[in-house]
Amino acid sequence: MAVTEAGNDPKVAALVYVSAFAPDVGESGSSLIGAHPAPPALSTIVTDSAGFVYQTIDGMAKNIAPHIPVAEAQLLAVTQGWCMSVTPLGGAEVVSRYSGAF
Repeated sequence: MAVTEAGNDPKVAALVYVSAFAPDVGESGSSLIGAHPAPPALSTIVTDSAGFVYQTIDGMAKNIAPHIPVAEAQLLAVTQGWCMSVTPLGGAEVVSRYSGAF
């Protein structure tokens, strides 16, 4: 709450929330991920022959954006940016870029 409350100060122009892994020495991001059950969205991703990872249309509608109309979720799926998997998904490193529609 401290960060949110700071946003009420007139001297504050913007707030940035950062989320990241903080592994201990000798620990990897993969070990942190592997300690928990995989979220449903990981079961509906596809990695193409070039190594780009993206969410399927069905996965976008069911796992990423189930709260919006199906047509809008389908639009999100076909216009999503791409991620290039540097290590197998679930690994510590994933590089993200936006490239427009597939």
